[in-house]
Amino acid sequence: LAAGRTGAAERAVAGLGDAPGEETDVVVRVEAALVEASALARAGTRRVDAPLGRALDLAAAERVVRPFLAVRGTELDEPLARAVARRDDALAALLRTHLDAPGRAPEPVPLVEPLTERELAVLAVLPSMASNAEVAADLFVSVNTVKAHLKSVYRKLGVGSRREAVRRGRELGVVP
Repeated sequence: LAAGRTGAAERAVAGLGDAPGEETDVVVRVEAALVEASALARAGTRRVDAPLGRALDLAAAERVVRPFLAVRGTELDEPLARAVARRDDALAALLRTHLDAPGRAPEPVPLVEPLTERELAVLAVLPSMASNAEVAADLFVSVNTVKAHLKSVYRKLGVGSRREAVRRGRELGVVP
């Protein structure tokens, strides 16, 4: 998108997570829909409503907010505000609170669902860049349990990677 190749950006995210048996993280799918909407907006088309609606629908179940805050100050400001105004759900109310403050840096969005004690323990180990097996050994749990906790942590923090989880945890004051 930054290079002005909107068509290439649209093709890159088209169908992400749609393949049979493919499970793509909700945050990634929301971000993909927002990239598609941004590409359409930059191309001068008015067809941004469909990908924005898809992003909002995907995000609503888990109240994923962060990707929408990341597109503040872009060509999606007005279309996103219109799309949010047409909705009457918890996500829309949360987004209205954060998107209606132009000119302000986005404040850290509080967690809708708090992290459990074990999720906090896994999150605390992430800055060390330990492998899942090392984290599992430290916490006396299986690797699959660590993976389940990581998936839950990512969902609750609205992130898609360890690095983002650590950054978000630091913003919230739960990771030193």
